[in-house]
Amino acid sequence: MLYRIALIVGVICALAVYRFIAPYDVTIATTERKMRLQQVHVVFRHGARSPIATPPYLPLITYDDVTMTHPPHTQVGYRIVDDDDDDVIVDATHIRGRDSPYFGRLTGSGAEQLYDFGARLKGEYPDVEPDDVIMRSTRIQRTLDSARSLLAGLFPGSEKIFELKVRGVGKDEILIPNFHNRGGGRSCCFVERVFNDTWTNPDHVDGLKAMRLEIEKLLPPISGENVTTHVSYIRDNLMCHRHHHKLPPILQGSQLNMLVEGAASKLMHHAFNRNDQHSRQMSQLSVGRLVQLLLHNLDEFGSGVQQEEEKAKMFLYSGHDTTLIPLLNLLGIYDGIWPPFASHVIIELYRDDDVIKPDEAPSSGEYYVRAIYNSVERKLPGCNDVMCPLDVFRAAVEKFALSESDYDATCANCAY
Repeated sequence: MLYRIALIVGVICALAVYRFIAPYDVTIATTERKMRLQQVHVVFRHGARSPIATPPYLPLITYDDVTMTHPPHTQVGYRIVDDDDDDVIVDATHIRGRDSPYFGRLTGSGAEQLYDFGARLKGEYPDVEPDDVIMRSTRIQRTLDSARSLLAGLFPGSEKIFELKVRGVGKDEILIPNFHNRGGGRSCCFVERVFNDTWTNPDHVDGLKAMRLEIEKLLPPISGENVTTHVSYIRDNLMCHRHHHKLPPILQGSQLNMLVEGAASKLMHHAFNRNDQHSRQMSQLSVGRLVQLLLHNLDEFGSGVQQEEEKAKMFLYSGHDTTLIPLLNLLGIYDGIWPPFASHVIIELYRDDDVIKPDEAPSSGEYYVRAIYNSVERKLPGCNDVMCPLDVFRAAVEKFALSESDYDATCANCAY
């Protein structure tokens, strides 16, 4: 198997020891031990998009075809398959957001963002091949387009027809909280309650009504009676238009943008992180089944007993800001800043070659995990270093993991 040897000398601190330089099956030699990268998980937010919706109290700004068109180099062949059965093709008519020609769609700039990220992953993991990768996505057009663009950057010129795994028709999502049961499938009492007391009427959140009234003073004159603005829609429009250089002068004021960002962050904090118990529940019910899947793949690799899927080296998950926030929360590394477009969490699995003996089966004690958020190494809770023993990592996050049956039971308990 192809590999390169990368020797790091003159180690001064832990960050220098574990610089992000190792492709698959590449030995990192340090003053203490040799680490060999085995497996990578990448959870990422979709790229830049158009606004989800533009309410009547904001100017309607649509993007031209040049802005919306995805460049040819961001295209690869793919088919959408059920994540439980690769032989089941998911018809495009079941993809949310597909019928909208504009709102909530990935733009050309967003496609470029994910293409560039894919190219960077290829530079950091040069030995990865198309058959080494498994891609999952929410059943939403902008995340599928982002997944496709990343694969185009990771494997430029590939003629492979990639499989994008989504939850089957009628099933809920495992990469996001299923607010308002929009993903289909089961309703979840706790998630519904959070949706209703956060997004249905943000004025219920402490301090948000006063902020909303201040924001309205800085908006263009609002026509009509009893019109109530919604901070999340305002932020969404401002963020999208600013990224695409379409923000009109009347919405460019620094005070407006500071108030909107502060109010939106307060809203998101109320939804996901208002206290420790709430944060744990929302993390479980948002991405608990993703954590279960991630731990399963890490453990299967460490045990040496792998099914066909677990033989993959790179697992990719195309999601949303509401994927990353609960994941960052449970990892203990959320900084309170709304994850920008194309933000990503990378979880790497390493093997300690100085411990594993040729005639012995590996165990979790010889495996280490490293977490990276938006290109910065993060030390995880309970870990003494950025290189965290797999068993310590598992102990820290497994309390958030949910099986399908656990999820069903938890969602059915309205008192949870």
